[in-house]
Amino acid sequence: MWPIRVQDFAVRNQKLLRQGVSGVQEQIRGLRRGLNLELPGDIDKDQFYLACLDALDGLLAFSDHYAEEAERQADDCPDAARRDEL
Repeated sequence: MWPIRVQDFAVRNQKLLRQGVSGVQEQIRGLRRGLNLELPGDIDKDQFYLACLDALDGLLAFSDHYAEEAERQADDCPDAARRDEL
């Protein structure tokens, strides 16, 4: 089905923590720049890389919403220690 083995490009937790989302995104953009979209195999790779970028954008959106919710809860929290945790 996919000419790209997912395990070859799966983002591991350590890589994500070391490079950050923006670092992984930049690596993917670099891989995309190296593609020749006149080659069928590279078109498939490009679609895969675009899906990876979409997933990372989703991760960023999720983390932003999570942070906003933590701030909202902190604003309403009467316990100072818990408020600091949030």
